[in-house]
Order: sequence, then C-alpha cells, then structure tokens
Amino acid sequence: MSERSNSRAGQASVGVLDDDPTRIRLFDFSRQETIERGRLRQLRPMLETIAGRLTSTLASGVRQMVRVTIPEDFIQVSWEEYAPGLPDPTFVSTTVITPLERRFVLHLPVPLTFLMVDYCLGGDGQSEPEREDLTDLERSLLAPLVADMWRESIVPSLSSFLDLGVGSMQSSNNPIFLQIGRPGEICLIVEFGISLADSEHFRVALAMPVSAVIPIVESLERAHSGEAIDANDATVAQVERGLQLVPVEVKVAYPSVRFTPSELVDLAPGDVLPLRPRAEVGLDLLEILVGDSVFAHGVLVEDGRNLAVSVTALEERTQ
Repeated sequence: MSERSNSRAGQASVGVLDDDPTRIRLFDFSRQETIERGRLRQLRPMLETIAGRLTSTLASGVRQMVRVTIPEDFIQVSWEEYAPGLPDPTFVSTTVITPLERRFVLHLPVPLTFLMVDYCLGGDGQSEPEREDLTDLERSLLAPLVADMWRESIVPSLSSFLDLGVGSMQSSNNPIFLQIGRPGEICLIVEFGISLADSEHFRVALAMPVSAVIPIVESLERAHSGEAIDANDATVAQVERGLQLVPVEVKVAYPSVRFTPSELVDLAPGDVLPLRPRAEVGLDLLEILVGDSVFAHGVLVEDGRNLAVSVTALEERTQ
C-alpha cells in the first residue's frame, strides 16, 4: 500500500515539476508552431465561402435543404491528438492539395453519411441502418459527392490568391492510423456544423496541416497590404503541371536506311526493304524519337504477350 502511494505521489510531483515553466526540458525538434489567432481571423471569409459552397454542393447532391455553419474558434493540435476523439469506425476522406503537396482531411460522421446516401438514392432519410459502418457499395455511392465537396467547395474557396488543385483522393474508416504530414505536425482543424433537411446538426471536421495553411495566410496578408503577389507564386507551378500533362507522340524505329531515287521509283507492293544489318555483338538498337529528334535508344523485349522497348540510353541533349 505504501509503495503504491509513494509511486502515485512521485508521479504527482513529476506532474507539478512538468508544469513549472522554469524547469529545464529537452527540446522537441518535431514540435510544430501554431498560427496566431490574429492571423487566423483572415481565413474567416474563406471559411464562410466554403460553408456557402458546401451548402450548394450538398443540396444539389442530396436534393434536400442543407444548412452549414462555421465555428467561432479553431482548433490547433496534431492529428494524432485529435483523431482518438473521433468515432471508430467512421468516414474520413483525404486528398493532396497541389502545389502545396500537403494532405488535407475531411471527417464525416457515419450517421451523416447514411443520410447522404439515402437522400442520393431518393429515400426519405427516416431509416438508419442498424450498423456502425458503411458498406463498400455505400462508399462507392458516396465517393462522387465527397469528391465534389473537395473540388467544388473546399479547394476553390481557399484559392483566392493561390492557384490550388486537388490531387489523388482516398477514404478510410479508421482515423487513428491516418498519417498527415510529419508525425506530430500541428493541424488547423475547422469543425463545420451540417444538417440535412430537418436532421440534427452534425460536426464535420476539415483538418489542414499548418505548414499548408501558412502560405494561404501569407497570400492573404500580401493582398491586404496592397503588395503585388509575384506571378510566379500562382502560375509557375500551374504551368509546370500543365506542361507535364501535355501528350507527346513518341515513335520507335530502326535507324533509317538509304535508297537512290531510282530504287524508290521501282518500289512495288511485295518488295522487302532491308533494314540496317543486325549488330554483330548484342541486340539491335532502336531509336526512340520525339518529333524528328532522337530522344533515346532501346532494344526490343517481351512484356508478357506484348512487344515492348527497353530503354538502354538517353540521347545527349544540349540546353
């Protein structure tokens, strides 16, 4: 009994020492700073826009009256601290926001998702399944509406002064093992209130890493101060992404052969054109062309049942 009491007393005394601001502690290099409340107030117009767009997007999807409210205050904690307070199982959707290359999270309570699916299928929202999780079919039915929430409501509202885009999306029913950024990274969490028709008010959480929120806040501050936003901040990344997606026609060919004009004139159906003689050592090299320029060299290989080209060398190019 005395040992247990002493142990508790020792733990209590340690707790008191931990609360002492003068006590020397090891510095945690993984600890992330939060954003001052004054700077966060600048996000409120954007959040009001998100609420308005969510109202429109959801009303169009579920064909019911929708009400969305924004909180008076924001939460700044790591996802690892926030997630254990969420139901398990539940519904969380994640997407990578470009060009910030940070993962945002949207949490929807399962009872709300049941309502959304029911209304999307023309139901009256009166019957709730006697289970705690969505089926795979229900998740697939819900996916387009959640994607619209990201693409038409959330990301466009945050793109007033930065050109943001939506990357790959994933969904999960377990918030605990979801990784957002570095371990322990602080997130700004905004808890919206959403109701469909005459339903209760559900809490829907949008979690954004602080490292992604800071560039958005800084762009607002530059705009409010009258400072011209460098065009590179908003357009260079977009142009680069666009160029990377432009289709490029690639041709694969044996090295060209030469004929005289008379030989070409005498060509007839059924004639065989000899290609460059096979290499005495190794495999025949093919040319990989972009336009009329040789981009690389390769050899013929088998890819399953298909014929393919394995790149062996890149053509040396001048800048």
